[in-house]
Amino acid sequence: MTWFRLPQLFAAIFGRNLGTTCTAFFLCCSAAAQSKPPELERPGPARAGAQTQASAEQLSRSLAQIEAVGFRNRMEGPRPVALFHGGDALFEIHNLLRATSVEADRAAHPKDWGRWRRAAGGIEVLEGGQWAKLNYPKTMQPLPAGFVLSGEFQHVRTSVTSDSNFAAQFDYSFRPDGRFSSNKFVGVNADYEHYPSVTVQSRGPLIEGRYHVDGYLIRLEPAAGQPETHLICTYPGSATIIWIDGSDYTKRK
Repeated sequence: MTWFRLPQLFAAIFGRNLGTTCTAFFLCCSAAAQSKPPELERPGPARAGAQTQASAEQLSRSLAQIEAVGFRNRMEGPRPVALFHGGDALFEIHNLLRATSVEADRAAHPKDWGRWRRAAGGIEVLEGGQWAKLNYPKTMQPLPAGFVLSGEFQHVRTSVTSDSNFAAQFDYSFRPDGRFSSNKFVGVNADYEHYPSVTVQSRGPLIEGRYHVDGYLIRLEPAAGQPETHLICTYPGSATIIWIDGSDYTKRK
């Protein structure tokens, strides 16, 4: 893998303009780059792009089978686990955006699935042949229709190698009157023998519109552009962290 792929990644996140801006930089650096570039799991909204392959009916049918959402600690922080009525557990909740059915996704992505059970003192999940207790005993239920959010929420993903630093920041701002805005930022700093301390950074366009929460779904309706559907969960009494498509967004103070 070479640095040629990073402009494609940036273009996918921010559009063609950023990809064009970064291309000249990466063409120069790729000749000197010998180490593997950072590989990041892109946050839910950017990764899914809100272009759900599942129809509204299919998604609704899948979500109706969820008994609750629990959480377990991962390297990138607490991640949601969908706990289904039949005892199945889905570790990659964003899969439901593209799944035509729960059964189809379990067959297509068996490693993303496990089992769960109630045990003394909490909930256990079976993954890789071993039962382990979820790190957080409290689970989440679907949010009531019309649930409102308030504040600015931020998701940051970084990666560091011996000669480069990569950061991507995703921001959402929600108002109780049903309005939202979102933005994205990405930056790379590379320090090579022939190209010392080269930095490329760019911010995506500000998107504004209205949002509506119902159950495990949040619908974003930009003033310009197509509506988007995302998965969302949070603790209604203290929404200091929200999870959108499985990625955590922390409320800024």
